[in-house]
Amino acid sequence: MIAADFSLHNNRPLDCFAFTILPYDAWPAEIEQDVAQALPKDLKDAKRLDDEAMEWLRDPRRFHIAITVNPAPAVFSNGPGISPLAVAREHIAITLDQAVQVGASEDVIRRFRKLKQDAQANNFNVGLLSDIWLLAVWFAVLTIILTRERHCEIIGWFPDRDNMTNYGDGIWCDYAIGNAQTFAEALAIDLTATQIKIGTPDRSKVKEVMWFDYMIRAADWFAGAVAAWDRKRNLIPGDLPKYRQMLEDVITPAKNIVILHLDLTETGMQCRRILAIKKNWFMLILTALHNTARRVVYNVRSYFQE
Repeated sequence: MIAADFSLHNNRPLDCFAFTILPYDAWPAEIEQDVAQALPKDLKDAKRLDDEAMEWLRDPRRFHIAITVNPAPAVFSNGPGISPLAVAREHIAITLDQAVQVGASEDVIRRFRKLKQDAQANNFNVGLLSDIWLLAVWFAVLTIILTRERHCEIIGWFPDRDNMTNYGDGIWCDYAIGNAQTFAEALAIDLTATQIKIGTPDRSKVKEVMWFDYMIRAADWFAGAVAAWDRKRNLIPGDLPKYRQMLEDVITPAKNIVILHLDLTETGMQCRRILAIKKNWFMLILTALHNTARRVVYNVRSYFQE
């Protein structure tokens, strides 16, 4: 099971997509009880973590990935000066044509036709479509990694309720499934024996119910804590201990947590892994020397290139 939560456009230093991979080795009620005992509250409703919660998050039975992105990532860009809206419209048109050519279902084609129609508006939300595009890529990549490593009969996708998942009648699912199939074909990975099930809120009543809220509890903690970490200044919110606990007592020592960062700009893309370490005075001096050396090398190269 791949559960996801997000901290996007919340006046934090970075935007963050967080994913928790949970083994489907117990009945849902047992999994819910296990999570509820360790993490009874979401990040926003808690002040601190107890020892049991930190141990649960570090437990290698579960794996966590947090992916930060630069503000306003240039997903739809053909270079500086090109309108993102124009690129997005072209992308949607090409995707719709491909869906028709491969014989996609009527529901998929209907959703992309509606997306194409919406994109004709001058105030079309390209940023939201960019978030949807990224979410669909992450889910597909994680699915391919799991199926490459071992046979999976069922993989469940459980994202938190968000504008990304609500928009366009859940068109993010069409993107994600299409991505997974494309990646599998390119990497010669057999997905035919793997069922992909997607969790959605229960809308049978007047007020929809997030019946799988417990699944995304860990991802909620990672998304909020990692997004709040100002890595340029190495600062975290100091009003509550939960942020320090997440970074120093959970993320730093754990072997089951990976933080990645994606820079996606008009001029290119760069992805790298982020390591969290507790620095002593020796490490502070070493880091300062390393950064100074990098600046000197950069300045020398720039001088000779001119």
